Amino acid sequence: MHWASLMHAAHCGQLEIVRILLQHGARKGGRANGGAKALDFARQGGVPEIVEVLQ
Repeated sequence: MHWASLMHAAHCGQLEIVRILLQHGARKGGRANGGAKALDFARQGGVPEIVEVLQ
């Protein structure tokens, strides 16, 4: 499965990295090969603040 940097940061609970990536143009709506979005990875990661940022 191919994960974008935003997906990886969201899954790993790295809120500041998520914010930086978004500030620099990362797309919230991008999908991994399996169809999941960064928001899906954030929900799996269990950090509510990241879920809020990505909604």
